[in-house]
Amino acid sequence: MGIAIWIFFPLATYAQILEEDTIKADTRYGSIYYTTDRYYYTPQQPDTALTNFSRYSPVWNDREWAHTYLSNIGQAHHWTAFEYTRTVGFDMGWHAYDRYRLQPDSVRYYTSEFPFSEIKYALGTGEEQFLTAELGIPVRRNWHINALYRLMVGVGNYNRERVSWHNFALSTNYEHPKQRYRLLAFYLLNNAQNEQNGGIKTIDTNISPLDLVTESSIRPRTILDPMLTAADDAFKEHQFSLQQSYDGGVWYDLVKEDTTISKLFPTRRLAHRIGYQRVTRRYTDTEMPTDFYNQTYFSPTQTNDSMRWGVWQNEFFVGINGKRLADDRDKSNIAFVPTFQARAGFLHELISIDRLYLADTLLPDNIVLVRDTTQHLHSGSLQGWFQNPADSRLHLWASGKYALFGYNIADFTVSGGLQLRLSDRLGSIRGRTALQSITPALIAEQYVSNTAIWHNNFRKTQSLQFWASYINPKWRLSLTYTNHTFTNFIVWNKEQLPEQWSNAVNVSQFEVRHHWQLGKFHFDNALMLQLPSDTRLRMPHIVGRHVWYIEAGLFKRRATQLQLGIEISENTNYAADAYSPAIGQFYRQADALSLYPIIDAFVHVKVRRMRLFAKLRHANQGLFGQKGYYAAPQYPAYDRFMQFGLAWMFFD
Repeated sequence: MGIAIWIFFPLATYAQILEEDTIKADTRYGSIYYTTDRYYYTPQQPDTALTNFSRYSPVWNDREWAHTYLSNIGQAHHWTAFEYTRTVGFDMGWHAYDRYRLQPDSVRYYTSEFPFSEIKYALGTGEEQFLTAELGIPVRRNWHINALYRLMVGVGNYNRERVSWHNFALSTNYEHPKQRYRLLAFYLLNNAQNEQNGGIKTIDTNISPLDLVTESSIRPRTILDPMLTAADDAFKEHQFSLQQSYDGGVWYDLVKEDTTISKLFPTRRLAHRIGYQRVTRRYTDTEMPTDFYNQTYFSPTQTNDSMRWGVWQNEFFVGINGKRLADDRDKSNIAFVPTFQARAGFLHELISIDRLYLADTLLPDNIVLVRDTTQHLHSGSLQGWFQNPADSRLHLWASGKYALFGYNIADFTVSGGLQLRLSDRLGSIRGRTALQSITPALIAEQYVSNTAIWHNNFRKTQSLQFWASYINPKWRLSLTYTNHTFTNFIVWNKEQLPEQWSNAVNVSQFEVRHHWQLGKFHFDNALMLQLPSDTRLRMPHIVGRHVWYIEAGLFKRRATQLQLGIEISENTNYAADAYSPAIGQFYRQADALSLYPIIDAFVHVKVRRMRLFAKLRHANQGLFGQKGYYAAPQYPAYDRFMQFGLAWMFFD
């Protein structure tokens, strides 16, 4: 509570000073929009929410279940609530860092007539820092540029956990004054340099690795020896895209502030996009401890494995929109809204994969290249998509992809769904299904490195997934049943090798989310039950997250908003997957991690356009007899520590 008092009273004066400026800023905020939808330019506004504000890490995506990560932000992450996200298209198979990467479908294209900027910064234990700086500039009324930079760094609590992530995105959105031609382009950079410690060693033969941290109070944590002392994992990705489109349609007049503006409602669109992605992943270890690596193929003294792949994409698509007059039109405005949206296209991919392996000669200091291979693949696929308006009483959507030729010929994804709005009081029901047949990721098929070699000829993985939900906004309740069924499912076994199961595997998930409010008290709860049909597929049977807080407005005109509460995360006992830094994969193992709730205490404050937080992570350390817990086998999670952060928006 002392932290809250320290924050609030200085900010009270600040809130009064900003009152006049805020009226102007709020007016501008209402006209600031961006889109991440390069097909239909669906508008969105920057997030100003206070709830969940302190969940700044990319692995804590509030729209989905959080991933657990190895000891330190920026290290490899893995699901606890089962998920399967494959689709038609090239996949190398390294996904342990996916949520830290900036992705093409998250690139923002701004359309505002006012400049926009935002700074987010968070500071935590082990020199952990998280910074996001974003700037949107209207060069002209019809030309906008947006730049985003993100930094994640830290050294962690244990030896050799240092991480360094740099993400950068530059995008532009240009529309011709006659509104028919549009150009969208972006450049992405994702760059990581991460130390790998392989987990910690046991210092007492009478204490198991899983008990070493949970039952002992060894301090400082850095006296514990890591399994690896000279291993590093580097990842770099460059990506660019340029899309041009030309629209046909009908014109209508929009009256705004006594000015008549002619607008084009697009009923058809012809577009072309060219894109390129270049990724390099390099794993090095100059010491090669024999108690960690099962075997070596090229060099017993050091590993320098490197893999690079590049993907050229060439995409053509056409889109059509149905139209009708808007129901809310008046005598001065005639506007149209879409009755449906449809798209069909063709995507061609050219893929090149380069592998380099280094090994010793007879002289230990003389390193030579022993293997250099290049592999070329290509693929061509048809794509289609359809939906009617999302606000329809019966909302329908469907999509499909089919590989016509190439290394993944006959791969397909067919998905669709519907949402029926019963009433404002009764809410909605939603159903969705996806049927797929997908070629395995390349790394599961073939891999050659200093520590692992395999060549497989796996069959396509077939999957049938089904989601059924009941959603009631008035009651703030959602109930969801999900079923995943697979044949030829691929896992990583205890020998750290890819393995394909020929028998059918099923995972059922039951999820409930509910937000209950009693005055200023809020109780936000989410709970999931998971039931796999095969015990070899490891996951916790119950996963939960609960956020309980008090929310209040303070000072004149509620200029300051406050949230004070706790966040509880838990899952039941299960044999969590272990992590292999050499191959970058999570794999099956036998040791179970015990049920252990994690409690965080937080304070969120919002003063006009500024948001701040203070958070005590792992506040319950030692309260249940445990001194700590594990994020994954051999990888202890963080100890109790404080985090501070802020976000500040500017609209001028």
